[in-house]
Amino acid sequence: MNPIATDNGRFKDGNPATGEYGTVVTAQHMNNVQDSVISMQNEIITVLNEAGITVNADDNTQLWQALQMIAGQVESIDALRKFEPLRDRQIAFVKGYYAGSNKGGGYFIADLSDTTTADNSGIVIVTASGKRWKRIYTEITPFDFGAKCSSELNTEGLTFDVSAINNALKHCPTVFLPAGEYFINTSIAIPSNTALVGSGWDTVIKCTDDMPRYKHMVVNSEGDYITYNISEAEMLNAIKNNKGNHGIQIRNLSLRGDLDTRLIMTRSGVCFKNVKNSVISNVKVSWVGYHGIDIADATEGQLVNYDSLRNSWEDKPSSNVLIEKCLVEYHGDDGYTTRYSTDLTFRDCVARYGAQIFSAENGFEIDDGSRNVCIENCIAVREQCGFVVKRHNNAKTAQSVRLNNCAAQYCGYGYWFYGIQTLDAGAVKNGNYSDAYGIDMNNCISMFTRKQERINQRAIRDLIIEDFTGININNFTVFGWHLEGKIKAIDVSDYQPLYTNSSGNLDKVSDSMLPYSNQVFDNGKDVTKETTVNIFIAVNSRNISINNLNLIGCQATNAHVYMLSATEGVKGINLQNINAVDCSGANVIGVPSDCPTDLSVSNVQASSQYDVSNYYVFAGSAMGNIIKRVDLNSVRYENYAGAFKFGAVVALNSQSYRKRTSVMGEASNSQAVSETISTSGVAIWEDYKNYADSIHKLASSSNSIRYLTKDGLALWLGTFDASGNQTPKCGLHSNGNFIPYANNTYQLGQSTNIWSAIYIDTPSQGDNSKKGINSEWFNSRFSSQLSRNGWRKLPDGTIEQWGHFDINNGSTFNFPIAFTDVPYVVQCADYNATGDQVYAITVRNVTSTGFSVITHSAIGAFTMRAIGR
Repeated sequence: MNPIATDNGRFKDGNPATGEYGTVVTAQHMNNVQDSVISMQNEIITVLNEAGITVNADDNTQLWQALQMIAGQVESIDALRKFEPLRDRQIAFVKGYYAGSNKGGGYFIADLSDTTTADNSGIVIVTASGKRWKRIYTEITPFDFGAKCSSELNTEGLTFDVSAINNALKHCPTVFLPAGEYFINTSIAIPSNTALVGSGWDTVIKCTDDMPRYKHMVVNSEGDYITYNISEAEMLNAIKNNKGNHGIQIRNLSLRGDLDTRLIMTRSGVCFKNVKNSVISNVKVSWVGYHGIDIADATEGQLVNYDSLRNSWEDKPSSNVLIEKCLVEYHGDDGYTTRYSTDLTFRDCVARYGAQIFSAENGFEIDDGSRNVCIENCIAVREQCGFVVKRHNNAKTAQSVRLNNCAAQYCGYGYWFYGIQTLDAGAVKNGNYSDAYGIDMNNCISMFTRKQERINQRAIRDLIIEDFTGININNFTVFGWHLEGKIKAIDVSDYQPLYTNSSGNLDKVSDSMLPYSNQVFDNGKDVTKETTVNIFIAVNSRNISINNLNLIGCQATNAHVYMLSATEGVKGINLQNINAVDCSGANVIGVPSDCPTDLSVSNVQASSQYDVSNYYVFAGSAMGNIIKRVDLNSVRYENYAGAFKFGAVVALNSQSYRKRTSVMGEASNSQAVSETISTSGVAIWEDYKNYADSIHKLASSSNSIRYLTKDGLALWLGTFDASGNQTPKCGLHSNGNFIPYANNTYQLGQSTNIWSAIYIDTPSQGDNSKKGINSEWFNSRFSSQLSRNGWRKLPDGTIEQWGHFDINNGSTFNFPIAFTDVPYVVQCADYNATGDQVYAITVRNVTSTGFSVITHSAIGAFTMRAIGR
C-alpha cells in the first residue's frame, strides 16, 4: 500500500481559524487501505486454515495458536513425538532434549515421504501416527542423543552418556564432544567411517565404578567383545564374527580409567581389533589398568593362548593405523602396544609413569607378530622400559621396526630388542634362532636410566639386544648420571596430575603417590643409578651394526658396551665411531674370553675428567682363534686424571690388524697404552713410555722379533734363529728414510710377500706439491657421464656439459647436473634434420641449474654446450 499523497507522505489536521485545510483522503487511498486489510486477513485465515483452526472473531489468540502449531516449538524430544506435523517440510523447534534442559534440542523438519526409518532418539523422531521428524544439524553431540551434562546427572544417571555416545556413533559420521566430563560404564564402540572428536583434553571420558572388569574404554564396533580368559571356541567365534572396521578417527579428547581411585582393572584406553586405515590423534589416556593404546588383530593378541590360532594372525590384523600427538600416563601395563598387526606409525607421542601393576610396564611395546612399525619423535619417561621390540613364548617376534628421533628418560631399560630373554637362552643356542629380524634405529637417546620398583631382577640398561638378527643403529647417544644437574631432562613435577582430595579440592599428586619411587634399595644399598653395562648384546644376536655411538657421562661397573660369548651365538658385530666422553668405572668395550666371531671395531675415542687409571678402551683375552677382523682404526686415548689402557688382546690370527693408534696425554705406567699387530706371523709390540731407555723384545713365534734401538735411532724388523741370533731385515731411520737390508734382498716389490696394493698419500684439491697419485684419485678428479645429455668434471673444478633438447617441450630446460654457480658460457644451436637452414636461438635466464631460450623462427630440436664450475 502506498502512503498518502502529500509532501511528506503524512496526514495533517486542518485549522478553521486560519483557513488551513486538512489532508484530503482520496478514494484511491481508501481503496488501497481496504485492499491491504483484506489481503492481511486472507493471509491470517490461510495460516489458521493451515493449522486447522476455525476463524473466531472473538478469539484474539488464534494466530499465535496457529504459529505454535505450524512452527512447532516444543519443550523436549518426548513432546516432539506427540507433535504431529500437518504438512511436508514443516519446521519444529525443540527447546532441549529433556524438559527444562537447554542441551540436545534444535530444529527438526517433517519428512512425510519417509515411512520406514526407525526412531533413533537423536536425528530421527517418529510420532504416534508414524510421521517422521528429522534433525537439521551441522554437527552432532551426545546431548543430541540424550546425554546429560555433569550438573544434570545423579547417581542413577551416570551411565547415560555411553548409550547416548554409542547411539550417536551408529547414526552419524562425526560425533563431537564439547568440553566436559562424560561417564561410561561400558565400551564406546566406533563403527567404520566414523569420527569421535572432542574439543581438546578438556573433553574427558571417565569410567564409572560399575565399569566391568577387562572392558576397554573405546573399541571399534566389530571388536566390542572380551578376549581375555575365554575358551578357544569362544575365541574362534569372535574371529569369525569380526568383519573388521576402517576409516575410524579418534581426535582431541581424554580417556581416564580412574585406576588411581578404583582398582577395577579397566583394560585399555583404546583397543583396535582388525581395524584398517584409521587415525588416533591428540588423545590423552591416563590411569587405565592395562594398555593406553592397543593396536591388535581380531583376537586382541591372544593367539599365543590357543593352539589352533597360532600363525593365523594374517587373516585379520589391524593395518595402516596412525597414532600421533598422544599422551599415555599412569598406565597399568604398556603405554602403547601393537600385536599381530602391520604398517603402523606412532608419531610425536609420549608415554610416562607406568603404574607398576604388572612386572614390566613399557612405554612403547612392539609385540607379538607386529610388522612394519614406525616410531618417530616419541618419548618414554619413567617406564620400566622405554621402547621394546619383542615376543612372548610360542608367538612370532615383531619384525621390521623403525625408531627415529626417540628418547627414553629415567627408564629401567631405554631400548630392549629380543626374540627370547636371556633367562631362556638355552632354548635358542647352537643355531636354533628365533624369527626376530630387522630393526632400524636412528638419532635416538637414552638418558638417566634408573631402577624402577618392579625391575630389581635385572640391572638397568640403555640398550639390550637379545636373539635378534639384522639391527642397524645410527647416531645413538647415552647420557649418564655424571651429567645429573648439568643437563635438563623432562621435569617430572611439571607433569604431575591433579586429583580430588578428601576435602573435595584439587591437589597435585605428590612424589609418594606416584607409581615409582625416587630410590630403590637392595640390602640397604641404593642401586637406583647402578649400571653394570650400558649397551648389552647377547644370546644369538647376529649382524648387529652400531655406528656413531656417543657415551657421555656414563657410569658402569663392567663395560659400557658388552657382548656375550660366541658360545651364546653372538656374531657379526660391527661397532664404528665409538665416542666415550667423561665416562668412568668400566671398559669402553668388553668381551668375554671367547668373544663373538666376526667382530669389527673401528674409530674409538675416549676421554674423561674422572679417575680412570684402570679404564680400558678394549678389554678381552685369548681371542685370536675367534676374531676374524679387529679394525681399531684411529683409536684415540685422552684423559685428565689417569690413563686409559688398550687392554690384554694377544695372539690375534693372521687376518687381524690394527693401525694408526694415537695417544693424547702421558701414560701412567709402562703398560698404559700398548698395541699388538699380527700379520703372517710377524708381531709388533710397542711401549710408548720406555722406548727411549731400553730395548724391548716380544716374540709371538719362534722366528719373529721386533726390536727398537735408542742409539741407532732406528726401528728394525728382523728374525731369531734357533740359537737366538738376530738377523735384521729392514728398518726406519729417525730422519724418515726407509733402510733396506745391505744387499737389498727385500727391495719393495721384489719380495714374495709383496703387498697387494700400495696406498699413496694423494694431494688434496689445489695441492701443487710432488705427491703421487693413484687410480682412485685420478678417477675422482676426472668423473664424467658420457651420454647424449652428459657432463665432465676436471681436477680444477671446471665442469663441461652438453645436451640435446626439443623446444616443443617448453621454453625452460635443466642442465644434466647443477653447477656450483652460474656457468661462464651457455651456447645453443639449431639441430634440424636436413641442415639446409639455420635458425636463430637466444639463451637467457641462465642459473646454476638451467636456462631458457627464445627462438626467432620455427626451430624444433637444438643442442646446448655449457662451461662453468
